[in-house]
Parts: sequence; structure tokens; C-alpha cells
Amino acid sequence: MKMKKTVLSATIISALTATSFTALADGPNFYGRADLAITNSDMGLATQNQKSGTIIENNFSWLGVKGTEKINDELEVVYQMEFGVSNFDNSGDTFGARNTFLGLKSASAGTILVGRNDTVFKAAEGGFDLFGNTNSDIDLLAAGQTRSADGFTYYSPKIADLVTLNATYLMDDNYDQVDTDGEEKYTDNMYALSATIGDKALKAQNYYVSAAY
Repeated sequence: MKMKKTVLSATIISALTATSFTALADGPNFYGRADLAITNSDMGLATQNQKSGTIIENNFSWLGVKGTEKINDELEVVYQMEFGVSNFDNSGDTFGARNTFLGLKSASAGTILVGRNDTVFKAAEGGFDLFGNTNSDIDLLAAGQTRSADGFTYYSPKIADLVTLNATYLMDDNYDQVDTDGEEKYTDNMYALSATIGDKALKAQNYYVSAAY
């Protein structure tokens, strides 16, 4: 009798496991990237730790989960949680903050995200940065290439299958600072705007143009 119960239990567990995997087939998408490089620099200007010599560099490795949940034919919830993995090297930090947000997506009204995300100024570069996610990433060379938290990001639908209008707004109160005299120093202009024409992947259109502020 005990053996039959064991076999029955094992059968039920196997069936539940198969059902769970089937249910998750259209669920969250887990992904990741591990990218290491050996770099030699005479002056250390192009290395992530600004040191000369030969070092092993972690080229922005990460882990994440993202997905969508359909509410109705017009609206769906979108989400993403992504973490930089830094413990390949001697930095001392295991995880770092990357794009993590919750939002709503509508085919007719566009997409609104809340949380941490690349500003639309940063995203306007499209696929221009051929050295992205390396020690020569444009993020390390040009100002304004920020991934900011406590903000809202909006992407419009593609207008006339050509133009997309985008905006980032960061909550001012979360960025207020105190100067050396102990007085509050308010941060203004906590927004970014962009317009893009074409397709950054050069698939739907064979051109891509963007303007951002």
C-alpha cells in the first residue's frame, strides 16, 4: 500500500510540474548576459577602473525578467526587472541597478512606464553606438546618457508608421540636494524629450533619425 501511495504521489508531482511549465510558457521571460574582456591600456583612460596595464573587465553583464499581461484587447501590463552583475571582477559589488519598471501599453495611446529606465535622451542614440556595453560605451564619453529612477517614461504609438514622440519626467523631490551651506538646492529641468523617425533596427525602414533634448 505504501509503495502504491509513493508511485501515486510521484505521478501527481510529475503532472503538476508539467502543468506548471506549460502555464509558464507564455509567462515571464528570463534572460541574461555574461560579457568579459581582457583589456590592455597604457594610461588607463579607456578602462572601467581607470587603471593602466592588463585587466579583466566586466562589460556590463546582467540578469533580468520581463513580460506582459494582457488586460483586454486594447491594454496590457508590461514589466521588467533587470540587475547588473558585477562580481566577475574585483569591484566588490554583486548586483547593480538597471532598468526596472512597471507600466501600461496601448496600441492606440502608447506606453507609460514607472520606475527606473533609460531616459529618452539616452535611448535616442538607437543603434549608433557600436561600442555599446564595453569600456568605450558612449555612456562613458557623453553627458546625458543616464538611466534614472523615480521617473515616468512615455512612448507614443508610431504616427503614420513613421514618427514616435517620447518623454521622460523625473520626480523633482527625489533629486533635491543640499549644498555646502546646508541649504536645499533644487534640481530643475527634470525631463527629456525626443522624436524619432524610422526604425533603429533598420528593418521596418532602412533609415533612422532622432532628435532629443
